[in-house]
Order: sequence, then C-alpha cells, then structure tokens
Amino acid sequence: MSDINNSNVSDDPDAVGRVKIFITVSFATVLAALGITATIFFANEEDAQRREVYSFGMLALTAVATGASAFYLLQSIRSNTRASEKGIQHTIALNKDKNKALAITNALGYIARWNSIQNMEASRIGMEVHSRVNGQSPTEQGRIIEEYIDEDPSRKTSIVYILNFLEELAVALKTSSVDDDVCKSFFRGIVTEYYKIFYVFIAKRRNEKNNDRLYQNLSELAATWKNGNGNGNGTH
Repeated sequence: MSDINNSNVSDDPDAVGRVKIFITVSFATVLAALGITATIFFANEEDAQRREVYSFGMLALTAVATGASAFYLLQSIRSNTRASEKGIQHTIALNKDKNKALAITNALGYIARWNSIQNMEASRIGMEVHSRVNGQSPTEQGRIIEEYIDEDPSRKTSIVYILNFLEELAVALKTSSVDDDVCKSFFRGIVTEYYKIFYVFIAKRRNEKNNDRLYQNLSELAATWKNGNGNGNGTH
C-alpha cells in the first residue's frame, strides 16, 4: 500500500513553492516479491500453458500497481499544489497588512510634519492670507496676495513651502505611499481651501517658471477631494 502525507502545509511564507511528494516503496516491494515468486515458479514449472497464464497475471498485477502508483502520485501533486496556493495567499495577506500599516504610519508622519514647530510660521502665514482673501474674487485674491508679499518678501517663501508640502503629499497619495483615509480625514479641508486661495498665485508661478504642470498633482488632488469622488490617489 502507499502512504500519502498531506500535512505539508507550512505557516512559513518562505515554504511556498516547495513541493514534497511522499510515496513509499511498498509498490516496488510488492513487485519485487512477485518477481521473485514468479522466477521460482517458472524455474520449477514445466507446463508452458500454465506459464503463459501466470505471465499474463504478472503483467496484469504490474499494470494495476503502476496505475495505482500514478494515481497516488497525482493526488500528492494536487495536494501540494493546494498547499502552495494556500501559502501564497497567506503571504499576500501578510504583505497587504504590512503595506497598510506602513501607509498609515507615513500618513501620520505627514500630519506630524504639518503640526510641527518648523511648519508653524508657514501655517500662520497661510491662515493669515486665507483670512484676507476669503470670499474675494480670484482677481482680487491675486492682488491681495501680491500686496501681502510686498509687505514682507519672506512671506513668499512660506507660501511656496506650503504649496510644495501639499504637492509632496499629493504625490505620496498617488503612489499609495500613505493611507488615503487617514490623509483625507485630516488634509481634505486644507488641500481644497489652500488650493482655492492660492490658485492665482499658482497660475502666476507657472508663468514665471514656464511650467504648466507646476503643482499638477496638488491640482488633481484638490479637484478630486472637492468633488468628493474617489480616494486621494488622483482617481476620479
């Protein structure tokens, strides 16, 4: 008889793809015994007709044993294939969990940077500009921002810092480097409002830099979150 071991499913993700087939040598033993018996029998048997009968029986037994061995071999291969598929699914699930945890950690890192002391001055200027231009027409917003920057040219650096930060966040979302839900829950209002109040400033910067795609990822993200469609990865 044959012995098939189906307990080769490993929790070790590295074990995926290792096919182990366990078939004992019982069939070989049986065939060897039958061969020895037949040899002894033929050595002492003079009846040619009986020899033919026994020869046919031996061939039949050999065919049955070979077929049974092939059957159990196929069963073992199928069993190991299922085990490999299970191991692959387990590995995929682990990787998804790890990627999700990493994306959440990265999203919290962006929130911490936004709330950091280093960002406080830029945030203060952003809020001050917002209070001055809120409710004004785009043309009037542009004029107010220009006057605000003329009062203190260093303010322009802070505004550019804010826009660069939000552009970086938009790229991280598009590449799934940060968690969509976490970022959207914190940054949605910031992204949509800051893009609106600095739209004229962005248009002017594009002209100055001769680059129509300047802050393009931020533009796409603001449109997506404003419409409430999709996640932060830029899909509409």
